[in-house]
Amino acid sequence: MRILFFTLIIWSFSVCLFACEPEPGAQHFPTIEVPPARIKRGFFKVYNQLNGLPCNAIRSLLIFNSGEHHLVVAGTLNRGIMVFDEGTWFDNKDPMQRIVFPDVTVTSLVAADKNLIYAGTPDGLMSIKFESGKFALEKIFSDSPENLNVSEITLTSDKDSSLLLACDRSVGTFKNDAYQRFFIPEYMTPTGFNTIIKRENIILTGCSDGLYKIDEGNLSRIDDKDNSFGWVNSLRLHEKTVYAASSEGVFQLDENMNRQAILPGIWSTCLTMTAQPVFNRSKGQIQAFEELDDYVISQEQTPEYQSLLAEYNQLQADYTNYISDWSSDRAANIGAANELWRRFSEFETRKQLLLKNGAITENTMEKGLWIGTQDAGLIMFSSSGKRFHMTVENSKLPADHVTCMTSGDNGEVWIGTENAGILHYSKRTKKQDSKEILLTNCRPLRIKVLSDMLFICTENQGLQIYQSENRQFIGAYDSKNTAGFTDRVNDVNVDIDGNIWVATQQGLMIWNGKTWKKVLFRSKGAANLPFSRIEIDSKNRIYAATTNKGSISDNVFFFNGTEMVGLGKEDLIKVLNMKGKKRQEAADQFGLTGNFMRTFDFANASEALKLYDNSSAETITSLLNTENYLLIGTEKANQYIFDGQSFKKLSIKGFGRIGAVRSLARLPEGEIVIQGSEAVTEFNGQHYNLINSPGIGGKSEISQLIIDTMNPETYRIAFKFSDQGGYALYQEPNWVKYFTDKPVLSIAQSDKIIYMAKPDGVFYLEE
Repeated sequence: MRILFFTLIIWSFSVCLFACEPEPGAQHFPTIEVPPARIKRGFFKVYNQLNGLPCNAIRSLLIFNSGEHHLVVAGTLNRGIMVFDEGTWFDNKDPMQRIVFPDVTVTSLVAADKNLIYAGTPDGLMSIKFESGKFALEKIFSDSPENLNVSEITLTSDKDSSLLLACDRSVGTFKNDAYQRFFIPEYMTPTGFNTIIKRENIILTGCSDGLYKIDEGNLSRIDDKDNSFGWVNSLRLHEKTVYAASSEGVFQLDENMNRQAILPGIWSTCLTMTAQPVFNRSKGQIQAFEELDDYVISQEQTPEYQSLLAEYNQLQADYTNYISDWSSDRAANIGAANELWRRFSEFETRKQLLLKNGAITENTMEKGLWIGTQDAGLIMFSSSGKRFHMTVENSKLPADHVTCMTSGDNGEVWIGTENAGILHYSKRTKKQDSKEILLTNCRPLRIKVLSDMLFICTENQGLQIYQSENRQFIGAYDSKNTAGFTDRVNDVNVDIDGNIWVATQQGLMIWNGKTWKKVLFRSKGAANLPFSRIEIDSKNRIYAATTNKGSISDNVFFFNGTEMVGLGKEDLIKVLNMKGKKRQEAADQFGLTGNFMRTFDFANASEALKLYDNSSAETITSLLNTENYLLIGTEKANQYIFDGQSFKKLSIKGFGRIGAVRSLARLPEGEIVIQGSEAVTEFNGQHYNLINSPGIGGKSEISQLIIDTMNPETYRIAFKFSDQGGYALYQEPNWVKYFTDKPVLSIAQSDKIIYMAKPDGVFYLEE
């Protein structure tokens, strides 16, 4: 995973530390590479053996529509076929016997009509009949004396509905239940035919020896051995343009078979296309454009469309100016705020009218050319000109070896992997009849879904825990039934070992799998302080923040494996007064040696101590720990980092000041999302990027932000205004909003189930 460092935003270390306006200082941290574009629309769902997929080894995929049946058929390694129907997978082990098919490897699938599927296998071509909701093997076609080892099947558009077959040692046509090989000259020795398509009157096929064409039944080579495509694994056609995926990368061929490399040097296994990709051919190279505005789409550039787009751009520009001028300012111009929200409301009304009339459509998914690779994950060149790269580390892709893909007319994509199941990318939709359902009456402060459990932190009823998927009650813990608990619980988190950490009004509690215990503190006076936040990172480092009076460092504690250690200046002085080995051990436990990107300057301890923390008293409202620093947000809209050397206040230049910092989150590529009470901004390690306004309404307040579990490249916010509220999902560059009758104080998500904490209880609905 790419690691982002703060490079331009920290306060100067000079003697004018708080006497001058902070300026960027590139000398403080190393520079970074710009991360690739992120897919911030639509959502991803993983299917594997942990959630009902019978087999993880996927070799072919087919979207199969038959009347009212909208199904997905998956071919597997040695397990036959599986079928996805209304959220459930089943195979030939299904007790209802909806599949009668042998345990063979299925390398290719194609639908001949609404009742007939052809399957390619190492044992030959097989036909599958679909009747009354059941799939049954109909025939096995082979080529005597040896069986056909079929790699790919293509259904031609010819009137006779013949098939094109790419087999291990031959290519040919299948017609009237008979296979007819194409002629291969004796001087040619191509094998391993993996793919075959037809473009007008020419058939193209790829094999281990490169790319070939078939004209009047005869095979001839397109490339030459000195300029080979390598092993060609997949061919896809858009009008007269051919895209070829091979061991040497991905190539684009025009109608004259002139080729140009799109993705050179990356072993590519499969292709699917949901829209024609847009490339920039300047300087003789094919590259994706950086950015293109594709918020709303119109087939015709009508005056209404142009006016709407201009109005949208002006609104966002005015919103940017508003945040810059008034954010976190108690003297904000209420009239200016109300006028801005009025314009947002009018814009939304106008947009909905144009959508209803069909004058425009919203681009709710990224579409383009999808490329599966042997070991580099998934790459997509979009119709908007962007390039996306998804791997196991930065996305929900379950494996970097992609074996097959298929796509639908609506833009959805199904992606099969070698041994980790299936990833599904589809449009974000919400059930029309979905209604809010009350889970429990209480006065919630914060809710979280962690380790398949829903945790409810309440104002006066302690901690309540439910199963997040089926909402089965697990337990409730308060001062009446659990020693050490308080009735007010402010935060909760779960560490790598499954221990539950709880921030109460009188210290920290931990569930160790058997019982609840009070967390020990080195400073006995800190054990009963009110704690507001608990942060646990991927390395299982645990930090907690109190709401006690004092500087920032006085309110931050670190768990050293045995007890919580305060990070305040007085605590540091105690460490410095120690001698020899005890001092070194205490420094290690204090997090000053090796936990972060810097270490405390023990050689110049007196000077280093002066710079350690010069903050004033502030209430900490959010924590986020990264590999190199602890990021801290406060109620006064300030941000600090602790980098192992000192606590540093960050400059808020460039939309860093967006109201009280309520939530901090990290995206897969390392960008940090900062949610203020008034706006949301992203920080890429160098610059703040103000996110478009959700356009909620006047006097609104954003109460929380969480990363979307269905697409971790985007996020959701909870909000409140007057006596109402709701939540919104960011689908770049738009916010999809859901309004409720009461303020939403906190939000949590378990895939398509959304939990909302309101003043009188916790509610949920299914999207």
